[in-house]
Amino acid sequence: MASFKIFFMADIHNSELVFRRFLSVPKHYDVDIMILSGDLTGKAIIPIVDLGGGRYQYSFRGKSNIVDGPEELERAKSELMNSGIYPYVCTRDEVEELKNDPEKVDKLFSKLITREYREMGLDDRGAYPQGQAGNSHARER
Repeated sequence: MASFKIFFMADIHNSELVFRRFLSVPKHYDVDIMILSGDLTGKAIIPIVDLGGGRYQYSFRGKSNIVDGPEELERAKSELMNSGIYPYVCTRDEVEELKNDPEKVDKLFSKLITREYREMGLDDRGAYPQGQAGNSHARER
């Protein structure tokens, strides 16, 4: 009977850092099969409010943050994504709309999840992911 190695990882909750590490496994380990399972999607959306003039505000881990310029904005988005959060740059009006419309929140979650999986660039690696991301973000009705 032939032997093979399997690398199994689960519950990454949209952490971009953890996902990138998963993709690097073949470079470091002699594995034949890689499986990424369970809780792949993020758990929350955090709005990053455009204040104008290249300034943005967001709240994370109980702290209000102001960022200045595109470099700081990208760092903030990266911090959120590495924590399993979907950053969403928007206006104050959009935040209010989302607060008052759970269906819009669900649609936004779907949009952000879809965008994230497209941006992973798996096709460039010859990988063909199969499965379902899950729906734990959906509100119970």
